[in-house]
Amino acid sequence: RTSHWVMEGPLNTEIEWDAETTRLEENKRIAWSSITGDIKTSGQVTFNELAGNEVEVTVMLKYVPPAGLAGEIVAELFSNPEGKLVEDLRNFKRTIEAKQPQLA
Repeated sequence: RTSHWVMEGPLNTEIEWDAETTRLEENKRIAWSSITGDIKTSGQVTFNELAGNEVEVTVMLKYVPPAGLAGEIVAELFSNPEGKLVEDLRNFKRTIEAKQPQLA
């Protein structure tokens, strides 16, 4: 129900937070919200089965960085979040596809 997250940042900094799963529908949706830590974040990932053994993945993410130097570091870590998310989703896709049995 809870998870601990650590992001490595510039100048050997780390941003940490704990998140709580707020909604879990197996093979459909997972939602979360931070409960403690250096950043406030919430979001959800949904999986929608499509024809042809494909799945549409939708991500909604919200974050509020802290003020001051820590906020500047978080802002740097989250710069270009769309690009980083696309990269993460491609890595996720490769991982999942590598685990799928090959159809003859």
